[in-house]
Amino acid sequence: MNSKIQLFIIIGLHWSLVILFFTVYLFSFWFYELKTPFFVLVALTTLSWLPHKDCPLLTWENNLRKKIEGENFVPRRFFYLMNAIQRLIGKPLPYFMTAYLIFGLIVLRLIF
Repeated sequence: MNSKIQLFIIIGLHWSLVILFFTVYLFSFWFYELKTPFFVLVALTTLSWLPHKDCPLLTWENNLRKKIEGENFVPRRFFYLMNAIQRLIGKPLPYFMTAYLIFGLIVLRLIF
């Protein structure tokens, strides 16, 4: 399979998982049945990060970009959503910002 097609598949999968995560999170406040799936998603996300020490989808995306772009390659530290937030506030985000965000969402969900 072409590297660009693989890259688009990984980006699409990444967006799908991010949308699923936030959708389940938001609806878990109104529908108590979604509280468990939210924590399952958190656990799976955490477990998937351990072998790569980063998001595996972002790691794969960076590896494919390196293959496509060659010497012009600049690795991305964040997924598109976090890059947009970084541009919006105009300041660099900490490396583990995604983990901080997930932790904050867990705390809010446990409180409410």
